[in-house]
Amino acid sequence: MAGNLTTVVVAVAPYHRAIATEAIQSIRAQTIETPFIVIDDPEERGAGWARNRGAEQVRTPFVTFLDADDLLAPTFVEQTARYYQPGKFVYTDWLDHNGQRVQCPDCTELPGWVQGRIFQPVTTLLPMSLYKAVEGFDESLPTAEDADFYQKIRHLGSCGVRCPYPLFTYRRDRGRRATRDEATYQQMRSLMLRRHGRKRNMACCGEGHIGTVVSGNYQEGDVQVVALWTGNRNLTGPFSGRRYHSGNHKVFWMDRQDAQANGINGLTWKIKVDPLTTAPDVDTVLAAVGLK
Repeated sequence: MAGNLTTVVVAVAPYHRAIATEAIQSIRAQTIETPFIVIDDPEERGAGWARNRGAEQVRTPFVTFLDADDLLAPTFVEQTARYYQPGKFVYTDWLDHNGQRVQCPDCTELPGWVQGRIFQPVTTLLPMSLYKAVEGFDESLPTAEDADFYQKIRHLGSCGVRCPYPLFTYRRDRGRRATRDEATYQQMRSLMLRRHGRKRNMACCGEGHIGTVVSGNYQEGDVQVVALWTGNRNLTGPFSGRRYHSGNHKVFWMDRQDAQANGINGLTWKIKVDPLTTAPDVDTVLAAVGLK
């Protein structure tokens, strides 16, 4: 897969098999060579389960999830690569099953994204670093696992960049989508509001990246760590002798050697990797698709 930019993961349930071939053909028709992984879900464990199994096999810097009902435009990868910004996913307009264009807002932080009034399909150009940072899709959810997934990414401080072209076809008239009723959509909206309605997303839409609130005073060479204990406690670094005060899963600065010890008097933490700084840079992306 050397030189490839993204891998397309296609989740196929039994009721998709008659149309999944069309989705695969649309991947093969990309103007940029694009590998793909098809996950068959005969036991119907859910789209979240299948997408996670596919993502585990991805070796490219990006992943694109495509439902078996849908079709990519031939220039999906090429065009989204042109709009990529470091540490952000790229979303696009799309065509509905009647061939009518659906135009997305330029900003993914409008309240409607959480409230369910604005709909975003799962298909984007997504850095794998963001996928890993939120630990994939929640496989326990009976619905709205894709909306939940992107809200978790926004809470990290990453938002979407709109590529203003209809680069895939979202077919509501296929599979189980055609049988969804208003009660199902109300269930999805209710779930999203319960999980995310009161959470504040990080800055977006031209405001710049606020970043996670980090406690403590930074010293050269420090790393960010996440406290894995409840309650606030004082502790002393075993190598540096510095005093730290944290807890309740907060992020704080710690001496690198102290952080690597990963434990003081039964209190443990994990080193935090910022997915916004580990995502590919723009030049690398453009070079991978022959645009630089």
